[in-house]
Amino acid sequence: MSHISTYSIAHLSPMIRDRLAQIQANSMNLQAQIQANAAARKRAEEIVLSELSRNFMELAQRQEDAAGNLRLLLKVNPQSAPGKTGDVEILIKSDNTLSIDVSNAPGQVCKELTQPLEMALGTPISVHYKPEYHDGKVRLMDSQQNWG
Repeated sequence: MSHISTYSIAHLSPMIRDRLAQIQANSMNLQAQIQANAAARKRAEEIVLSELSRNFMELAQRQEDAAGNLRLLLKVNPQSAPGKTGDVEILIKSDNTLSIDVSNAPGQVCKELTQPLEMALGTPISVHYKPEYHDGKVRLMDSQQNWG
C-alpha cells in the first residue's frame, strides 16, 4: 500500500524555523562546551608549568594533536637537581583528564618528581603502579585528574 502526503508550505515554515533555532542553540552549547574544555586544559597546563621549578624539572617538548590532546614532556634539570634523573610525560586529554607518566626515575625519585604537581592538581582519580615499582624500581606513576 502506498500513500501521498501533502503538506502546506505555510505549515512547514514555522516547523523548519523551530528546528533551525534548536540546531543553532545546540551548536552554541557545543561551542561553549568546547571553549570551556579548552580553558580547562589551558588551566591545567599553566598549573603544570608553574610547578616545574619546584620539582627540578624543565619543559623539553610540548605537542598538541588535532584532537586537542596536549602532551608535555618534562626532564629533570641536572643543574637544579644533581644526581637526580627522570622524565615526566603529562598528557592533558581533550576529555579533560590528565595523566602523569614518570620514567627513568629510580627509587623514591618518582614520587619526589610528581609530588609538587600532584599537590597543585588535587586528589587523583586513580594511581596505578607498574610491576617495576613493586620490584623496587619505580618507573611509572599514573594519576588522572578531571578538569571538567
